[in-house]
Amino acid sequence: MRIAAFTLTALLCLSANAQNIERIRITDNDLSCRQVHDELGTMDKVIADAKQAQTSSETTATAGQVGGVAAEVASRTGLFGQVGGLFGHIAGTVATKTAANVTEQSGKQGMQQSAEREKQALARKEHLTATFLSRGCKSSDLDYVPAQQQAGVQPGSAGATQNPAPVGMIAAPSAPSLAVVSLPDLNPAEWFDGKMGGTFGEKTVNAFARSKRVVIAGFRVVFVTHNETHAITRGTYMPGGRETGTAKAKMEVDLQGVDDATLQAITNAAYQRFVEQLKAAGKEVLSIDQTRALYADFRTAPTPQEVTRDVLRGRAFSPTGLPLWWQVGDPWGDSGLSQTNMRAFNELSKATDAIAIAPGIVIDFARMQSSGNSSGFGSSAAEVGAKLAMSVSDFSTRVVRAEEIRYGGIVFKGDDGSLKMLHRIDTEAQFADLQQVEENDKGSVMSLFGALGAKSKQSVMLARTTNPTYANVANAVLNQATRTFAKLMVTNPNDKK
Repeated sequence: MRIAAFTLTALLCLSANAQNIERIRITDNDLSCRQVHDELGTMDKVIADAKQAQTSSETTATAGQVGGVAAEVASRTGLFGQVGGLFGHIAGTVATKTAANVTEQSGKQGMQQSAEREKQALARKEHLTATFLSRGCKSSDLDYVPAQQQAGVQPGSAGATQNPAPVGMIAAPSAPSLAVVSLPDLNPAEWFDGKMGGTFGEKTVNAFARSKRVVIAGFRVVFVTHNETHAITRGTYMPGGRETGTAKAKMEVDLQGVDDATLQAITNAAYQRFVEQLKAAGKEVLSIDQTRALYADFRTAPTPQEVTRDVLRGRAFSPTGLPLWWQVGDPWGDSGLSQTNMRAFNELSKATDAIAIAPGIVIDFARMQSSGNSSGFGSSAAEVGAKLAMSVSDFSTRVVRAEEIRYGGIVFKGDDGSLKMLHRIDTEAQFADLQQVEENDKGSVMSLFGALGAKSKQSVMLARTTNPTYANVANAVLNQATRTFAKLMVTNPNDKK
């Protein structure tokens, strides 16, 4: 009984867990840049301690295993029988094995708890890193408080606070800009490329060296809210009676929990950062107020706008005060055969004596997997899947420097090309929970030959998020994309004032 009591007590003691680390806390928006940075350091220490605890627990588990083996050897060789006869043999064997088992279990449970704590700390660190970047915080200036904390209030002025404004209340582009985000230490040519005048033309980036002035004629951000994928394996019939049926699979994923006010605020913040990043790269960026009158000839669209592309659906936004418009070739808002906006774009460049760009940026929230279309010779299954991962999947723009325009709006002298992102920019930061809301398995039917004829399966999933969580991650990945583009200006410095 005392042995059993000892074992129960030991097991109860092992059930005590360290306090859980919440990935997101409701007080996170109250943290200053320095507090976020300090907590990042705390998470690094927790991660290091958890790794050390895992190593220690692994040693404990190994010791328990060794003790159990030793007890078994002692039992078989009669060692315990030499100390107290038959009762000593039984009691010694049970007590030693019990102690060894408790030691081994203690070690294994310690390993599990340490691994879980490391996982929680890593998730918390990832969220804090996204928060740090999205606010424009810099390690070199930990006392910085982002300007978007209060719309129209300068940091340090009367009425300014140390708490960021709620998502959806970020200042419009005419308010004080966000702090400059340092440009990345990378080769932007590995991320963006394009040519002027067709496939064999000069590289588009060369145009950036020919003018110091830049006008952001458009800044379109498409937030994907619906993604889906399909797979099909076609049936086959082989001589001898072998038959495989057709298999179809489809998965749909919808984003839920983020509203238009938040998406507009994210767009505004991304535009403000982009302006400051271009300035940091040595460019003079014309403001919306300087170019507002030049949009009279553009055919504009309401914002936000529902947009589609193949199986994708989303909502398109433009910064407050900057019209939303599309031109020929824009995949999310193609203007058909109309040349109106293309010509107006060229005219805007000439009127401002500046390089005109109009980035179109797409933020996706899911990575879809599919076995694709195949024949039943190799497989009779169709497989689809989805993984939540925020990314900038597309970033493209025309680049126009119009010195002379002829023939109804065509750039006759100057530069006219395009730039497109070569690789998507991903983040593993958690921002949503994936939940299945519907699954329809139509099963199978029998063919004329008695074999499996066709089967179909369809799943509908929801990616549930919240406004602050989505905004933190979206701001971080957008920042990575725009600062990489801005680095192109540094790689191709000005030679014309």
